[in-house]
Amino acid sequence: PSVTGGSSTSNMSLTVVYISFVYAFGKFLRLAFQDSSKRMPYEELEDTKLLMDLCDGIYISRKAGQLRREDKLYYELIHIYRSPELLYDVSRRTRGSRGAGHSQSPSRHASTLLDPDLSPTGGGLR
Repeated sequence: PSVTGGSSTSNMSLTVVYISFVYAFGKFLRLAFQDSSKRMPYEELEDTKLLMDLCDGIYISRKAGQLRREDKLYYELIHIYRSPELLYDVSRRTRGSRGAGHSQSPSRHASTLLDPDLSPTGGGLR
């Protein structure tokens, strides 16, 4: 039995383990950052209070059995998420505020959210 034959096998297996580890780590990093540019508009919103209120309105409408109102609110939410300009407009803060909850008054794009017919407390929920 040769002494050098055993050490070359251990060197080979150590190299395989090292390459496998580097490959797995690279694959993990790739999965973590894959499509990050597509997720950025949704993950980097400044103030999501209005969007959360809309989601709460959908939930309240469903619980109250007002399915038409729920449907209108749901499609309004989908409309906002499909338009990057509208999504930005609805979720931006005022220029002077730094804290959460200081949202700017909605612009003409967001005015449909203030429709009393779409309000979760409007109509039969009072």
